[in-house]
Amino acid sequence: MIEPQTAKRDRVRSSGFDVDKDFGFIRGNDPIPNATPVGLEDALHAIGYGVGDLVVRGVAMAEGTRRHARFFLRKTQAGRLDGSGLAVLGRWGVKYPPLAFAFEICDHDSVLGSGANPSRGWRPARCKKCGLDLTVDSGD
Repeated sequence: MIEPQTAKRDRVRSSGFDVDKDFGFIRGNDPIPNATPVGLEDALHAIGYGVGDLVVRGVAMAEGTRRHARFFLRKTQAGRLDGSGLAVLGRWGVKYPPLAFAFEICDHDSVLGSGANPSRGWRPARCKKCGLDLTVDSGD
């Protein structure tokens, strides 16, 4: 039996995360959630590869200060924001190079849905923590 709170959360997240409601840290008032430092070369490679379907300018709180930043937000296969991405924080001068962080609002824990057939590329799934639709269809 699904508890009412979980059911409500599932309905909200099935449409993905919302930049205005869920990414409040982009205004620099809160630290970047679950931030992991990333080397600049790795961050550039990820951006060039296509990580960050949506780019948002903002302010990030890192190392105890607020800095101008670009947030490269990831999307699911269905085109919904999945709550993760890269943050690149600007700093001026050779002495202070930019900083890059990978982040996740939710560390998704995927639960396969009914009819899943991963060997054929069909993986209907949902995150059991936040309810986000994580369905992947890679085809035959």
